[in-house]
Amino acid sequence: MDVPIQAVSADNEAFVVTEANAKTLAARQVSLHSGQTVAEIMFPKLEYADIEVSPDGHWVVAMLHSGQLAAWDFSTGKRRTLSVRKEEHVTFKQFVDPDLFFTVNQTGQAVAWSVPQLIATPLAQGCSNIFFVSSRHIFTQPPIDVNTLEVRDVSTGNVLSILRGHQSRVVAMALAPDGRTVATASWDSTVRIWGLPGGDERQVFRAQRQGVYSLALSPDGRTLAAAGADGTVTLWHLATGQKLLTLPAMASGCSRVMFTRKTLAAWCSNRTRFWSAADY
Repeated sequence: MDVPIQAVSADNEAFVVTEANAKTLAARQVSLHSGQTVAEIMFPKLEYADIEVSPDGHWVVAMLHSGQLAAWDFSTGKRRTLSVRKEEHVTFKQFVDPDLFFTVNQTGQAVAWSVPQLIATPLAQGCSNIFFVSSRHIFTQPPIDVNTLEVRDVSTGNVLSILRGHQSRVVAMALAPDGRTVATASWDSTVRIWGLPGGDERQVFRAQRQGVYSLALSPDGRTLAAAGADGTVTLWHLATGQKLLTLPAMASGCSRVMFTRKTLAAWCSNRTRFWSAADY
């Protein structure tokens, strides 16, 4: 597969990729076994500005130029809902859970959207420099100190703790399924493990020398994967810090890594590569 995957279906039988050309945006569901497209939704650029896919590949949220959001069901290929509220000039967007979408507009207003109903719940105000969002926290990266991340309450925006310890810019993070542990990676070639919401540092892993581009935690929260600029994917046991193995290097860097229930996928050398659970 020559485009990076965005999501994997809940049954682990297909993955979703997004593509764009001069006239359309597209979301394609591709069989994990045959590599053939099994479903596709096309969005004309004259009407739609951007699309995001839920982590389980079930929903596509499309942002219209009008500022409205639309939820599309991949199983039917049809639009389910269109939001009443408009969110123009969205500066940040992310699926938090398969049924929860998060946006921030240019005024800094954070909004949580239920999916597929697209009912809007206003959250924190004055949000800027957002790095990542969870159902409980907003992670921001201060421009004056890019070596740190601030952990904020998702409802109030209040700072709960600061993840401070990296010696260079933080470039990636991954959140444990229980929301109580987060891993961060930096250009200083370390991966650090923190407790939430207090921000206590629990582990420091020495990662790839050329730096880490992407992190992922397994669905059971036990294994951490780091995709490196050197083309390798390194796995650690999260609780003990033991390095489990380093998967074979590709010709160039690995810029994205993600777990599914049965596989590990990484975007390396402009291709998506898969490993079965038996490989790691």
